[in-house]
Amino acid sequence: IDFEALFAACTVEQMLHAHIQLQEYQNKVVYEEASKRAGRLKVKGSNILDMRGLSMWMFTSQIKDLVAKISAINQDNYPEGLYKCYVINAPWAFQAVFAFIKPFLNENTVKKISILGSGDEMFDALKEALGDDVHISKEM
Repeated sequence: IDFEALFAACTVEQMLHAHIQLQEYQNKVVYEEASKRAGRLKVKGSNILDMRGLSMWMFTSQIKDLVAKISAINQDNYPEGLYKCYVINAPWAFQAVFAFIKPFLNENTVKKISILGSGDEMFDALKEALGDDVHISKEM
């Protein structure tokens, strides 16, 4: 992501509004359709965060502020919407970023986060965690 271009094109308030719209769409459309297809209620989702290319210089005060605000929105308004979060292709810099983000997350949220690393080992662990009904490829 070109964060400089993102912040030049949008305000933080616009990004937060877009995030809320996506969360609401997920709750009202995606989960409803998933529930119909599964024949049972689906109200939680899993996120896969690909950290490939992340470096410390990208984690500016603007990004820290945005992440803190999104974390607060999610915990205050969608606390049970996250089933699991898988972090993949995480470089060493991710540990520093996560150390900053972690205090903004409640304990239950932190327990839902799995850092899987990269390569074949990551792919195998992710495939096992997601199950056979989810189709992923090594090219992701």
